[in-house]
Amino acid sequence: YWFCEGIEDKHLVEKTIELPENTDNGLPNGIYLLSFNSNGGKGYMNSLLTNTNSELKLPNNEFTNDNSSFKGWKFSNDDKIYNYNDLVTLTNNSEIMAIWDILYSLIVQSNNLSYGSVSGGGEYNSGDIVNIKATPKTGHSFVKWSDGNTVNPRDITIGDSDIELTAEFKINQYTITVQSNNTDYGTVYV
Repeated sequence: YWFCEGIEDKHLVEKTIELPENTDNGLPNGIYLLSFNSNGGKGYMNSLLTNTNSELKLPNNEFTNDNSSFKGWKFSNDDKIYNYNDLVTLTNNSEIMAIWDILYSLIVQSNNLSYGSVSGGGEYNSGDIVNIKATPKTGHSFVKWSDGNTVNPRDITIGDSDIELTAEFKINQYTITVQSNNTDYGTVYV
């Protein structure tokens, strides 16, 4: 008998199962080990056991990787990217590795915070489309972004590098016209 524990649907599961004779790799015949490779990430994930004919539900990623976001799981001999809860069937002991997307910074700022504010900045994956917006305060108006674009709000497609944009605001100017209702009585100047 073997005693094993693992995580199923975020619950700790303990099972005692009768297994056949051991093989040369230390595991019983028909039982395979799935181990997790962080692929440059940090942290630890427990390996999982399954038998030949059973589907194994892939767990959620518990690794972390600075400046990267988790994209999915990948076997070394397969080009497919697997997601959390995808089912796999093992035919031998296997290792699956975390695949990471590099995060790029989108920095949006105001040329003067007393004139207006901006939103939409953060860290994103290459190919993400992000909406940025410049919001002028009362008595002010948006002029343009530092790249010359005057569309507001606008969508930005994240490429393979960081992006920094500044929203240019200005103080509204108004023309004031004053006049006397009767120039015989007096005149008005501004």
